Amino acid sequence: FYYHFFAVMFKTAPYGRHSSATSSKYWGPPINAVLAWMIMEAPSPIFMAIYFFRASEPLTITRLILFILFELHYVNRAFIFPFRMKNPTPMYISIMAQAFFFNLVNGPLQGIQVAYGEYTSENLYTWQFILGVIVFISGWYINYQSDDILRNLRKPGEERKYKIPYGGAFNWVTAANYFGEIVEWTGWGLATWSVAGFSFALFTFANLAPRGATHHKWYLQKFGKEYPKNR
Repeated sequence: FYYHFFAVMFKTAPYGRHSSATSSKYWGPPINAVLAWMIMEAPSPIFMAIYFFRASEPLTITRLILFILFELHYVNRAFIFPFRMKNPTPMYISIMAQAFFFNLVNGPLQGIQVAYGEYTSENLYTWQFILGVIVFISGWYINYQSDDILRNLRKPGEERKYKIPYGGAFNWVTAANYFGEIVEWTGWGLATWSVAGFSFALFTFANLAPRGATHHKWYLQKFGKEYPKNR
């Protein structure tokens, strides 16, 4: 956790706005962004479904809700979100590979937790589960809405030009999409009340918080006084 947090604080992964002409020298050849997103995110929803439907543990409403929440995020991220992007920047193959191997580990880890964790119907009424579900859905909504706002900044066929996003959580934070995802997986940790769930939340924070800070610096440098001071 600490290694990854400080590593990404000082070395920003070169995709999206942080990509440069010299990045391929260190990160490998660029590939189609739609294909990259599908490949690197697909292991998580696939492994979750495999473990869930093959589990020998009795199906409870608590277990079902956890399964639905996880798939709600990852089916969108792997199979819907990539096709909704407008003129996306190609992704370097090593960036895709790192995310792919993370999901190759995390997907089964979360799947095993949901499929074989001790989730009875009584868990449905615990404060951890109730609060966790509320936090997760709130984070998912912020993340989904923020992605939608960013996507609509660029009209179909318009050249790649960055603009200042407004609306939703962007009124308070620079990287509202990352903020939403951090909130989302914090809720997951609470709802699952497990080492696996909280480990995922910590990794998400370690990965996205430094990148969000880098985004903020980038916006300040690019837009200067035009950028809202309250973010």
